[in-house]
Amino acid sequence: MRDLIDIQKSEAVLEQLRHGGIFFTVAENGRPNTMTIGWGGFTIFWGKPVFIAPIRPSRYSREIVDRTGRFNLSVPQDGVMTKELAYCGSHSGRDGDKFKALHLATQPGQVNDIPILADCSFHYECKVLLRQPTDMSPLPADIKDRFYADGDDHILYFGEILKAYAL
Repeated sequence: MRDLIDIQKSEAVLEQLRHGGIFFTVAENGRPNTMTIGWGGFTIFWGKPVFIAPIRPSRYSREIVDRTGRFNLSVPQDGVMTKELAYCGSHSGRDGDKFKALHLATQPGQVNDIPILADCSFHYECKVLLRQPTDMSPLPADIKDRFYADGDDHILYFGEILKAYAL
């Protein structure tokens, strides 16, 4: 396992966000849940490396991250785990265990008490520094109509990257 100290390694993650998504994983009381996110980004905030994860209020993972304040990101290689990404982006953990349904292999996280997906190449373990609801009203109408017609806006989670590594 290699530590990824340089945030510049984020290019592969951003590429995967554009082409299939990454896994956003949370856990509570020993029960993990993962979902696919296709938006987000790396930055430096408050002198810390941060990943900003936009999560819709309706998502089950949002409920868990609100209670625990922790999440992990697992990034598959481009073109790998496409079936799993599609499933995790279209099924709710409220309705069943995605890990069992997909036979997802996991390993314990190194910092958070949240598993990582073993078949992914990069992993980021994060602690929520800020939860920021968004006001979509200033957005141009075409964007609101395309992405927020149902009124399910995003909450931005600013997650301090506590550990970043490759398997």
